[in-house]
Amino acid sequence: MGAMDKKIYPAYHLVARTEDGAAPFLKHNLCQETWRRLRLSFPNCIAAVLMPNHLHLLVAAPKAPA
Repeated sequence: MGAMDKKIYPAYHLVARTEDGAAPFLKHNLCQETWRRLRLSFPNCIAAVLMPNHLHLLVAAPKAPA
């Protein structure tokens, strides 16, 4: 497969951080609730990572109107 055969999928890399050094994602129950809400809020999410004091989302960009 040559370089020209690869498809490009536009996406947004979103990052959200806590204030004042808080680390809420060390608490399992808060991680579960955040994960549930992220799945509902970002149904086109490709990948997500919860870190102790921030999170990363890779969200598929909406298709441009034809």
